[in-house]
Amino acid sequence: MPQDTPPSDELPEAVVDERRTVSLVWLIPLIAVMAAVWLGYRAYQQQGPLVTIGFQTAEGLEAGKTRVRFKDVDVGVVESIELNPDLSGVIVNARLVNHVSDYLNDKTRFWVVRPRLSGGQISGLSTLLGGTFIGVDLTPDGESRREFQGLESPPIVTATDPGKTFVLRTENLGSLSIGSPLLYRGIEVGRVVGFEMREPRGVDVHIFVDTPHDKKVFPDTRFWNISGMAVSLDANGLQVKTDSLASMLLGGVAFGNPPEVATEAPAAEDTEFILYPTRDIALERRFEHRQKWRVAFEGSIRGLLPGAPVEFRGRARSFARTWSSIRPTRIRTSRSISSSSPSGSALKEWTPNT
Repeated sequence: MPQDTPPSDELPEAVVDERRTVSLVWLIPLIAVMAAVWLGYRAYQQQGPLVTIGFQTAEGLEAGKTRVRFKDVDVGVVESIELNPDLSGVIVNARLVNHVSDYLNDKTRFWVVRPRLSGGQISGLSTLLGGTFIGVDLTPDGESRREFQGLESPPIVTATDPGKTFVLRTENLGSLSIGSPLLYRGIEVGRVVGFEMREPRGVDVHIFVDTPHDKKVFPDTRFWNISGMAVSLDANGLQVKTDSLASMLLGGVAFGNPPEVATEAPAAEDTEFILYPTRDIALERRFEHRQKWRVAFEGSIRGLLPGAPVEFRGRARSFARTWSSIRPTRIRTSRSISSSSPSGSALKEWTPNT
């Protein structure tokens, strides 16, 4: 039998590897850091603009929750709300999505959408369940801006609504208000969108006519007030004229085109017109030449009032303007009638056979 080798007291010598290597364990946190940096850079690149909006109050607004919407699509969120330095209102900072940055300009408008009753219409009822949000009206035309003053009420017309705006000149506003209807042949085709004082006197009323009805407005189109109820007493008797119920309660404007109005080219945007008090005055025929006649009657003219029609062959040609007593047995009346005579407005004398 072979003999057993006695154990040796010498230990094996360790071999030291002096090469430095990176453990695969460290790749996991490294990859995580790189992914976080990439996501942060991508989020920064895709981050939309921060806009500042001023409002009188922050009622219903909440940082981090209140959304900014355009046509019911979320385009941003409110990040913070703070007071103005002079305590006159609040400043709302909202972060919008990146693709709307090209549409933020001096024509962009912001407003808070709440339940409202204005111009006979109820709006904002969806906020009763979904909460208050900020509406925005975006437009590509204008000078770039990031600071805005919010509207206290929604705009009647947005930048995307097709149509034209016109200006009506009148002595006083009367019962017209923002949202009052604009009628054409009894159909609502637009609305009053604003008004302002006109210097040195009068009021400018801004109206908006929807497409395609804006093509019915020509340079000589006549506009008149249809607010309330018109009651008149003249030689034709008592006349009561009313329009739609909405115009009686909220005021309104109507327009039309007399037969002599040229209807070739529609009126341009922002054309100015006169707002007449009644339809009869607005559609009264405009004669190129007029003559004033002073007619003397030997007898009584009881029942004749200013505004009574002057008829020729059964058709009204003009209206009596004024009358005055010259002698107890002789009364004169001034009438304005149409004429093609070049004599213009020379005063004519005539004594009818009575």
